Amino acid sequence: MRKEFAIDELRAQTSWDWRIALDFFLVGTGTALFLISGALHLFAGLATGIALVAVGSAVVLSHLGRPQSMWRSASQFRTSWMSRGIIAAGLFVVFGMLAAAPYVFEGLPWSQGSWTRGDFLGLAIWYVAAVAGVVFILYPGMVMSTNRSIPFWHTRMLPLVVVSYGVVGALAVVFIVQSVVDISLSETALGYYGLTSLVASALLTYLHISSKASSRDLASKESVRLILRGSLASVFMLGAILVGVVAPVILIVVAFVTSGSIATSSLFLAGVLMLVGAFLARYCLVKAGGYATLL
Repeated sequence: MRKEFAIDELRAQTSWDWRIALDFFLVGTGTALFLISGALHLFAGLATGIALVAVGSAVVLSHLGRPQSMWRSASQFRTSWMSRGIIAAGLFVVFGMLAAAPYVFEGLPWSQGSWTRGDFLGLAIWYVAAVAGVVFILYPGMVMSTNRSIPFWHTRMLPLVVVSYGVVGALAVVFIVQSVVDISLSETALGYYGLTSLVASALLTYLHISSKASSRDLASKESVRLILRGSLASVFMLGAILVGVVAPVILIVVAFVTSGSIATSSLFLAGVLMLVGAFLARYCLVKAGGYATLL
């Protein structure tokens, strides 16, 4: 991957690999899923969201090699989005589990979905989890966008792109869950939310790539070439776009015009494909990052 760029003075970054892309996928999907499930009072979604974030954190630990490095990094929260993400992860997991606990344990001072019923303690727990979740879902995009050495990442638009992938992934999980668990949204409403998230995500990705393609920066142009015509083209065009966007849109439309098991199965399959696409889109963003070497 180091020699993928056509210009000798440019190099592809090799510090972040598929594990970082997987971490960003898991934490973005998990956090968004938790927030959406809170509104739906969907315990399966709450629990799954927390579990995804925990697994994503474990992936990062495996990438760092030395877990103690993460805790030292947390001390730089005033200037580092990586530090803010680490702190937000801890708060999110702890208070997220507290928010979900009444669904499992009886007799707690706060109740299921207490954040919607005026329960002060439950409301406080939910708000801490929600605020930490918002920071955490922003952190991957902020870490990338504040990296000035990699022009393809260095844009204010990137956090929005990454958050949109998180929402797509979260709704994909809800599509899958709805096939086995009764939720408070109809399949039609879920379909509309899914279509909206897919269109928004595709549009933001297009705007990001087109802005970098028209940039004067050679590293940005080469990153775009790598995604559209280089070694990442098949992963991006076939995986992230065709499998992750086009096919789910078709399946959601099928769910609109059918009913019963066919509609449910269509949304289930759409959810699986959306998850695949959301991960591959992140993978391409991570692997396409390149920088100029010093002459």
